[in-house]
Amino acid sequence: MNKVVEGVLHALRAFGAAVTRKTAGLAAGEPEDQLRGPFELFLQEAGAAIGPDVVTKGEFPVPGRVGKPDYAVLTDKLLAGYAELKAPGAGADPDRFNQYLWVRVIERSAKFALPRSHRTRGGAA
Repeated sequence: MNKVVEGVLHALRAFGAAVTRKTAGLAAGEPEDQLRGPFELFLQEAGAAIGPDVVTKGEFPVPGRVGKPDYAVLTDKLLAGYAELKAPGAGADPDRFNQYLWVRVIERSAKFALPRSHRTRGGAA
């Protein structure tokens, strides 16, 4: 296995372990919020393995004020796309999560020549 694949797999395993630690505790917390820290670290570590510097910006406003995806993802200081996290077990079906806003984000992304948005599914890695 090459170094890039090993680095990304390490980052993915660390993400899974971090989410498991955060969601296994007995203290209450918003399930979706438990993904934020591990997700940010995963993108940074995976980016380091692949090459570009990856930075996440939380609650990033989309041009035209159509909403705020959980993250804008920048690679080497340029906007690469958006990420919307959902609580573990919630799935990522756009029909269940404000489809109107989702469609508007996609449309605005195309209008402003921005990258497409991506949804992630919280759960075991």
